Amino acid sequence: MALVSWKTARITRQGLALLERGEWLTDEVMTFWLEYFSTAAPPDGLGQPQDVLVMDPVLGNLIVFEEDKGGRGKYEGVHWALLALARDGEELRGSYYDSMGTGNLHTAQLLAAKLAPKTEVRVAPAGKQQNACDCGVFALLFAEALCRDKDPKDVTQAQAEAARKHMASHIWRLAKP
Repeated sequence: MALVSWKTARITRQGLALLERGEWLTDEVMTFWLEYFSTAAPPDGLGQPQDVLVMDPVLGNLIVFEEDKGGRGKYEGVHWALLALARDGEELRGSYYDSMGTGNLHTAQLLAAKLAPKTEVRVAPAGKQQNACDCGVFALLFAEALCRDKDPKDVTQAQAEAARKHMASHIWRLAKP
């Protein structure tokens, strides 16, 4: 049962528990927070800006792997990274942000090719996590940094730890009538 619904996203108590230190974020948490961040009023969110489109991570994987074995997909990833597409005049440019390396670069390139053919994806400087469980938090912080005209390379482990607490407190506030 959903603890909180926001627009089209829902989060359960089990999902909220994944914001505890040392837990990996799932599609549920990522989708909920991206939906909240991209539509909530400032300063917490972006307030539905006209120049930002946030794609549900599950949809991104479905697009990439839709043609594999009758649509069943072959996604087996356990790592979050961020693909950002930005308009540069008439061209789109792709930037890949990853807190651990380039493990999902090929998937990001496949997604970019399906969304905007001929778009080159480059590896962009990004902050690095110091554990094996904060890639989702870093991906969310990279997205926020880009939307707020900050540099994803400046995202730190301390910010990731603070972001977990920040997200959890916001969700609990939304859960209260």
